[in-house]
Order: sequence, then structure tokens, then C-alpha cells
Amino acid sequence: MTEGMVTIQLGEETVTATAGSVVRIPPGVPHALRNQAPDSARGLGGAAWGQADFFREATTYLEGVPPTD
Repeated sequence: MTEGMVTIQLGEETVTATAGSVVRIPPGVPHALRNQAPDSARGLGGAAWGQADFFREATTYLEGVPPTD
């Protein structure tokens, strides 16, 4: 997180990420991020997908459908 605060649901666990914190989301763990504060929140994210496959695989992942090889 670079500024603000978000609540992150990691499987059954709830984590609050504030400015300066880093949260690692393990592969295969269902997760959701929510900004419940009145102020904006900003952060950086990274994923282990190559640029060529990112949108296809990320969309499939976010829709909850396992990727097909």
C-alpha cells in the first residue's frame, strides 16, 4: 500500500493493509480487497503472469474458472 487503507479477505482470514505495508497473497487463495474508509487508497500489485498471457489468465482467474492448458 502506498497510501490509505484497505481490508483484504484472504480465504477465512481478514487483514488490514495500511500505507507502507506489503501483503502477499499465496497462489490459489481466494481473496478480495475493499476500501471501507472514506478516503482513497492506492497500492501496487504484481502477479506471476507473463505480459502476453496476463489479461486472458487474470480474467479467467478472477471469474473463478480454472485455466485450461
